[in-house]
Amino acid sequence: MVNYYGPQLDWGIVTGRASLPNCVAVGQGLQGGIAGDSIEFNIISYDKYGNMNPLGQLTYSVALIPNFTISTFITSNNSGISLVRYVIPVARIYSMYILAEGENTQESIKGSPYKLTILPGEFSSAK
Repeated sequence: MVNYYGPQLDWGIVTGRASLPNCVAVGQGLQGGIAGDSIEFNIISYDKYGNMNPLGQLTYSVALIPNFTISTFITSNNSGISLVRYVIPVARIYSMYILAEGENTQESIKGSPYKLTILPGEFSSAK
């Protein structure tokens, strides 16, 4: 046991650098959605001790197999959570890889790739 007598000490604890093995994605958008609709999920950055990392320090990207170019919008609010929104116009099953880029590395985050089922959207014909 340690006893301390004296002036009050101010302690500041800061998170460590974001750790690729500890970053995760969560949300319905990891399962799929409707072709043409905006679909979303979150990526949460943690340091190696499991603390949420508000600094991020990682850049995220999304890739699909079969190779298909999609509209992707990734925003960070400096809380350690990045919002990912994407639109896939073609209905089918895809594998979605979520990639994190650190200082000298690019890797899939934990749980990636995800199996996406994109269902057909509404069809309207011109009259």
